[in-house]
Amino acid sequence: MPDIAADGAIPPQSPMLATPPIYCRPAAYRAFEQSIPHLDTTDGLLRAAIAVSMHELDDVNASLVFDVISALADEVRSRVQSESLQARLAHLHEILFDEFDLAGNTDDYYSTTNSYVPEVILTKRGLPITLSLVYKAVAEKVGL
Repeated sequence: MPDIAADGAIPPQSPMLATPPIYCRPAAYRAFEQSIPHLDTTDGLLRAAIAVSMHELDDVNASLVFDVISALADEVRSRVQSESLQARLAHLHEILFDEFDLAGNTDDYYSTTNSYVPEVILTKRGLPITLSLVYKAVAEKVGL
């Protein structure tokens, strides 16, 4: 799959990029373009969201996003002692919202950084839709 690699690497060539985009950073454009065929998956949607952030932010660390999501999922799995979906869900909620402190940004709701997944991972604050994507990505990794 030629998307953003887990380490944040982006393939240098894009077959659909005949001319450089005028209003978008080329790397962000390529990353978004490569995620389009996979938008029906959580991983593809997450990669597209990271690509959107690459247009605005100078130092996007895609691998950090994937590493944090994996670490959160690992923590949920380590605490679940049964096959119960309710137990996984309870631990997911506890870890994401109580311990990791993921929440809506009530102090600066309209800040554009609330929309960028890498910033939401760093600040632990974001818009409901961005928080939902993080929640969904972790939940899928634990079998929910």
